[in-house]
Amino acid sequence: MGRGVNALIGLLFVPYLSRALPLADYGTYGQTLMATDFFKFLFAIGLAKIIMVYYANHENEQNFIFGSNLAAAIVSGTLASLGMILFAPFIASAIENPELTHYLKLFGFSILVSIVFDTLNATLIYFDKIKESVYAIVLGNMAKIALLLIAIQVYQSMDFVFYGLLIAISFQAILAAFFIPKELFKNISVKSAYFTKQIKEGIPLGLSAIAAIMMITVDGFMVSKLLSVEAYAIYRNGSIQIPFLASVYTAISMIILPVLARLFSKNENQEIATLKKRVISNTAAILYPPLLFVLFFHQPLIETYLSSKYAESAIVFCVYNLIMLFQIHHFQEIPIIAGKTKFIFLSFAIGFLVNLILNLLLIPQIGVLGGAIGTVAATATVIVMLSHKTLNILNVGITDFFDLKKIFTVLLLTSAIMSLFYFIYPIQYGILPLLFIGGFVVVLCYLLLLKIGILEKRIVEQLLVKVPVIGNRLVGFVNQFS
Repeated sequence: MGRGVNALIGLLFVPYLSRALPLADYGTYGQTLMATDFFKFLFAIGLAKIIMVYYANHENEQNFIFGSNLAAAIVSGTLASLGMILFAPFIASAIENPELTHYLKLFGFSILVSIVFDTLNATLIYFDKIKESVYAIVLGNMAKIALLLIAIQVYQSMDFVFYGLLIAISFQAILAAFFIPKELFKNISVKSAYFTKQIKEGIPLGLSAIAAIMMITVDGFMVSKLLSVEAYAIYRNGSIQIPFLASVYTAISMIILPVLARLFSKNENQEIATLKKRVISNTAAILYPPLLFVLFFHQPLIETYLSSKYAESAIVFCVYNLIMLFQIHHFQEIPIIAGKTKFIFLSFAIGFLVNLILNLLLIPQIGVLGGAIGTVAATATVIVMLSHKTLNILNVGITDFFDLKKIFTVLLLTSAIMSLFYFIYPIQYGILPLLFIGGFVVVLCYLLLLKIGILEKRIVEQLLVKVPVIGNRLVGFVNQFS
């Protein structure tokens, strides 16, 4: 829910940026973030994932784990920021945007702060400080929005845009540090063995992250290279996953990763498969109804959201978000816990090659849509490879891990309802009636999935009871319906 609030803030701000900045400036803004994100993944070396496994396996030395991981984050983040500044001219030349050099140097040190924040945030989540993690993320994002508004509206300066982003990211990291359990900071210490081991074990994960980020960003680079900055702006606004929905499976994974690590250390593979099977089925039931609604009505939603200036982004958005049909579980979890980092790297490397080849073939022929098709195909390739590896590691069958009957029932039922709604709803009625009736249809899907037992009643009750004021009434309604 916290990530949903955070996504909503960003969702409401993107249309403002799209309209407030000229197309070329918006493209440069996106290219700057794309390049710094790449360097972040290049040097983060999986430290935020490694630390959770180490916390679970070394419960008596968590102060050493925290201190060593934080020190590694500072070292790798510093190298990343310096590397960004050093290679800025070469990146700008490769993308054929000379203005990019200045902004990459300006924003380079945000990578250090961001890598440190990831370690702090992973620690908050492991120690059940979920609300504190949410506060840091949401307040940091609100600070970002406020500073960007000042930079654009008052100073009308792209320099100030990136200064504002850097200040907001730093504020977010300071908040996260403030919420870290006091005993960790009080007894913080760096142990050379843990420092070295976490870097050593993190490097393969880092290489995997490099391959992963290359796989999902090569389309942006190729569109920039083969087409234009303006075409990249069109593509960037389309190649975004649906806010909130995109964070569902990631948020769930961050919370259950320590549980899976403990179960794996006890060789309770069947328990892992049973837990994941329930998580995957319920994630599909939660994710598919709003996802299918957005996919069916992508054109009016994108044109209303970003203006008709980005009408071409709509089909890119639709194709790109087909990825989310596969993202009902975090396919890297078990290979990470089992230490199969080389295979993870191999999977993403193959995915990168698939995307690169398809981009080279499709972008010159069909334009920006080719980038989206390549990314979907590459992502599906990686998911299949890592899911197959997961089944081998756990020594379980596909039906032990995936409830295929439930997943396909959710997909077919939701698709049928959304198809009917799509063909009978007159688009000319406008966006507000569409959202209102669409919300009703999504709720109808949820109630039907609840009625037939695919969406677990207990999970729904636990979610609804947290809704202020009307939570208990909603729970009562669910009990009567089911």
